[in-house]
Amino acid sequence: DYGFSCIDTIHTFRDIRNGLSLLAYTSYIGLIIIGVIKLSSNTILVAAFLLIPLVPALNVFFPIGTVLADRLLFLPSIGACSIIAIVLDPQKINWKVTRLVIIFLLLGFWIYISSTRVLDWKSEITLYRSALAVCPDSVKALTNMAALSLKREEDRIEGLQLIKRSIELYPEHVAANLNAGLLLYHMDLWNESINYFEQSIRLDDKEDRAFVFASAALSMLSETQSRNYSRELRYRALNYLRNPISRGYISPLALHTLGSLSYALNNLNAAARFYSDALILNKRSSGSEIIDEASTLNQLGSVYYNGNSPSEAIAAFKKALIMKPDMLAVHANLGSVYMALNRFQEAVDIMIEGVSIGGINVPAGLYNNLGLTLSHMQKYDEAFKYYKLALSTADRHNQTDIKVIIQNNINLLIHKIQSIQSN
Repeated sequence: DYGFSCIDTIHTFRDIRNGLSLLAYTSYIGLIIIGVIKLSSNTILVAAFLLIPLVPALNVFFPIGTVLADRLLFLPSIGACSIIAIVLDPQKINWKVTRLVIIFLLLGFWIYISSTRVLDWKSEITLYRSALAVCPDSVKALTNMAALSLKREEDRIEGLQLIKRSIELYPEHVAANLNAGLLLYHMDLWNESINYFEQSIRLDDKEDRAFVFASAALSMLSETQSRNYSRELRYRALNYLRNPISRGYISPLALHTLGSLSYALNNLNAAARFYSDALILNKRSSGSEIIDEASTLNQLGSVYYNGNSPSEAIAAFKKALIMKPDMLAVHANLGSVYMALNRFQEAVDIMIEGVSIGGINVPAGLYNNLGLTLSHMQKYDEAFKYYKLALSTADRHNQTDIKVIIQNNINLLIHKIQSIQSN
């Protein structure tokens, strides 16, 4: 890899490595001269096979922008093997045993080299690990290895370390900055990811994926901020989406983000349309911008519910649960719809199912909704039980806003019980 200090380039005639280059080219020129003197077309042909296909990749006449990889060595290898065959010509080496020993040694050596290289190519991970073993500072290998870690959650911390090293070596590398942003985005570190997406945009203002992911990260971040700051973040997110859309670039994530922004701005019709279009486009898309369909269906169901379309909401939530039965937010949302329709037992059943699946990961909102439903069913002891679980869960996660809602529900329940007792 000539590009990033894997092979130190020569900048002066005093460099001792010039001696090796001089020896290589002198031997090659000598081979050509021998072929011309002896009128040996075979010698001239194999010499041409050895060097001519390699000239564009040698970094001698002009800098190259690719790794000196296996694919560039196939034709030169024909020339190298042919030279060995000419050297081992029976007319030149009369001792049969000597010739056979040399041939078997060469075969054994190259069988070993080939077999180990085949193992390197077993998978993308083994390939890039072998590249990093040879050159730990290969920006290409570091960037590609980090990109692979996007597929496996447990590899993302290592991937982040690799990509940060890549950026340290080559800060202007667009793909490295984009991949750093993607890793942080999928680790829910949206604020940090935005910095890398914005750097990608500064380096290449036509990198549409960076615009889309910057918008998506801003949209996610807006859900955790104060009302005024959230509004500012959402408008920034919309501005980022204008660039790729104006160039005709539409992806499932872009549509999903437009749906989320429309929902947050209370444009329910637009939100439903964008979410639905995102789900349709996702079926025929691939790559980093495909969406989690269950999450989008959950959002779509919430839009329908808030838009007074409970039957469509139930259908969306049920589809989401078929895809991801352990998605606790859907259990809570579907329970809320059933409760609003006075279908209390169905609400309790779906939320109890979520509680049994979630274990220690059950959100405070699910416990709260369950308590509220049981209160409507006049099962006050059970309602108190789940309200208390909701309160302790909210306490544990420092969720101040939902704590206020839960405490109000508890107070209302206490007041309701006292009214019943006084009558």
